[in-house]
Amino acid sequence: MTRRHVVRASDFPSPSAPRNPLWQRSAVMSGLLLGALSLLGCREDSLLKAARTNDLAAVKSIVEQDGTNLDLRDETGHTALMAAASHGGRSVVEYLTAKGAKVNLKNNEGWTPLAYAVTVHDPDIVKLLLEKGADVNARFKHFQDGQRTILMQAVATTEGEDAKDKGYQTIQALVAGGAQVDAQDDSGETALMYAVRSGKPGLVELMLESKANPSLRNKKKQTALDIARSQDQKSKVVEVLARAGTQ
Repeated sequence: MTRRHVVRASDFPSPSAPRNPLWQRSAVMSGLLLGALSLLGCREDSLLKAARTNDLAAVKSIVEQDGTNLDLRDETGHTALMAAASHGGRSVVEYLTAKGAKVNLKNNEGWTPLAYAVTVHDPDIVKLLLEKGADVNARFKHFQDGQRTILMQAVATTEGEDAKDKGYQTIQALVAGGAQVDAQDDSGETALMYAVRSGKPGLVELMLESKANPSLRNKKKQTALDIARSQDQKSKVVEVLARAGTQ
């Protein structure tokens, strides 16, 4: 006959029984690690929130009193510098870069602080980041459109019609900072082609003045003039390109 084992209280360690010291040490370390991660998350959230709202006093307090890492990232890879640059927080950008925040870190999509600064068309922040060594030719993922350069982003998001617009000033700052005017994206498009697709003759003129090559072709074998004509044969953009002697 098979003997059944009767479960007794003695089969389990009593609360007062001595425990394995290695287990105890592991439990303590796990607790400390969880506590540290929780604290790190709080600091990260606080710093990014302060930077996002351009609260310089709060940023200073968090950095100087808590000794928080300037380059802490959230789950999407964003840093405080990216948050400040994307919300026009020049004073916060100036403070963070002076403290040593890294200007070329990328988030999960490859966006840098400079990419955000050009998107909101803040030429002052753009110049400041360039002075601090930001990579003017960095590429990043733009939603489903593939990789594009920072100059392309500046051109694509400019809404004004003349040089008084901050978008134009941002483009000028990028070109002066060494942007590769004739760089091509995944479709072979250049910043000049982006300007043509915007339908803004002033923007096209700006790119031509910046020495953009109008003879380059995209992967569909189109030049900037081909694109302009496909949109409107009699547009001012076509006139601007034709005056420049483009084919």
